[in-house]
Amino acid sequence: MLIVLGILLQVAVLSKGFPVNNRPIIGVLAQESFKGAPAATYIPTPYIKWLESAGARVVPVRLFRENDAKAVSYYKNLFGFINGILFPGGGVDILKSQFAKTAMIFYDLAITEKNKCGDLFPIWGTCQGFELISALVSKQNLLTSVDAENLPLPLNFTPEAARSSMFGSLPEDVYKPLKTENVTANYHHWGLTPTNFSQNKDLRSVMKVLSTNTDRNGKEFISSMEAYRYPVYAVQWHPEKNNFVWMAKENIDHDAHAVRVSQYFADFFVAQARKSKHRFPDVPSENQAVINNYHPVFDKKTSLENYFFEFLNETAINI
Repeated sequence: MLIVLGILLQVAVLSKGFPVNNRPIIGVLAQESFKGAPAATYIPTPYIKWLESAGARVVPVRLFRENDAKAVSYYKNLFGFINGILFPGGGVDILKSQFAKTAMIFYDLAITEKNKCGDLFPIWGTCQGFELISALVSKQNLLTSVDAENLPLPLNFTPEAARSSMFGSLPEDVYKPLKTENVTANYHHWGLTPTNFSQNKDLRSVMKVLSTNTDRNGKEFISSMEAYRYPVYAVQWHPEKNNFVWMAKENIDHDAHAVRVSQYFADFFVAQARKSKHRFPDVPSENQAVINNYHPVFDKKTSLENYFFEFLNETAINI
């Protein structure tokens, strides 16, 4: 009962002052595929399931081979239909890839719309998505090498955490595991150090640091941050893995505390998306765009599942 009341309170607080959209649709950005993949781009399925578990529908934000005028027009159109976007983890260049260049379009649109008319468009970055957000804000790659692959950790909260949207209203059954248990799954070779963050004026002015961690060698990296003025959230760890990734040899916590943490942040981000006023013109248009039109591929050897897509071309554009 306490958990249910906590979720309802969270939704009520986050939606205060905004009309509630109970049909939130969130985009998940595709990225260039890994070696041996069956198509040019992909989206890992756990991000889709994570958002859907909190009551959102998902649209794949597919990539063009290059972002010409038609591509930019397509993305601007799609931006007006969806209620937020998630930048997932992976392994592509955070400045030069199509993943990064397309993310910049949505980031710029979100910031412009918030400044112009106050309409919110939340952005979430996980792992590589965290690193990408740091690059979108600073316009450069400020990452350094860290040893944090397959490393579950609790969070070291900063004083800013208590005043943040993401952590400021944590219920005890989420706060305590985050602070004391290995419930955050880290899978990264690169990190943003507090020093590099503090030395960059753009990052300091836009983002606030909510938590830090140290890698196996004692090097400190920022593990959670959010924007001061915008609904932009970034975590270097993977909340979706606790509930939806089942690689047997990996150190991913699947106990009840870890599952609760994962679900809390899915609920948090989708609650943010419910404040967005964007809409598809009608239900058939929604149904034509959502991820349900595609079929994921399950790899029995790795226990991983992905959606694969070729680059968009003119005949594939349908919204």
